[in-house]
Amino acid sequence: MTGQHRGLLSRIRRVNPDIETMHCIIHREALASKRMSPELHEVLNDSVKMNDRVSGFMKKIELWLRKCEAGDVTSFPQLDRWLSTHSKKKKKTLQTVKAHLDKLSTEFKSYFPDIEDACAEKDWIRNPFMANCIHSAPEGSETMETV
Repeated sequence: MTGQHRGLLSRIRRVNPDIETMHCIIHREALASKRMSPELHEVLNDSVKMNDRVSGFMKKIELWLRKCEAGDVTSFPQLDRWLSTHSKKKKKTLQTVKAHLDKLSTEFKSYFPDIEDACAEKDWIRNPFMANCIHSAPEGSETMETV
């Protein structure tokens, strides 16, 4: 697909020779890690895992906040059971849970300030069909044609 002579990228380069391309991120990481020492390879794996876990947890907090604002606590089974028997305290309890989740989100953002920016830059990778090509196109590339 990224062939030098007959691949998609070579056809696009014929139309726009100034286009920047890159190899698949997963393959680039695999190629780079082959040349690393085992110690560095382990550090790379750990850092990628931790980045994924932290950014995933921050997304979960956002989801829980939205659900909590809507009054849905099914994500927290014990709280859901408790609220089913103590319905008079539901509003105050939901406010407390929401405040706790807000505080947790703020703390995570203070510990990992640029993780959201890094995730936002890669959103087009997770869902390329939602990418906004207009804003990401380099200036002067008005003559973008399909091949």
